Parts: sequence; structure tokens; C-alpha cells
Amino acid sequence: MDLSQEAWEERLENDDNAVILDVRTPEEVEEGYIPNAKVIDFYLGQEFMAEIEKLDK
Repeated sequence: MDLSQEAWEERLENDDNAVILDVRTPEEVEEGYIPNAKVIDFYLGQEFMAEIEKLDK
């Protein structure tokens, strides 16, 4: 799905169940974070998948 910044913000504001998933490394997150994002390092392997499974669907 390709959304403009405005469309993305509108969907995020109108969906109480929306989650921003930040899959960057801790070092990357230190350079700049995304407010209210759930941070799960993609490079954690199976632990990453376990954390994804915990998310409310």
C-alpha cells in the first residue's frame, strides 16, 4: 500500500487500534525515535518473531 503522508496520518488518527512498528536496531533508534512506536529489532531472529506474535491483531 502506498500512502501519502497526509493519508497515513489520517488513518493513524482514526484507528484506535493502529500500531507503529519500528523494526530498526537500538543504535538506529538512538539516532531518532518515532513517538509511540513499538520498537522490535528485526535482527533478533526468533525473538523478533515471538514479539510480533504477541502483538494484538
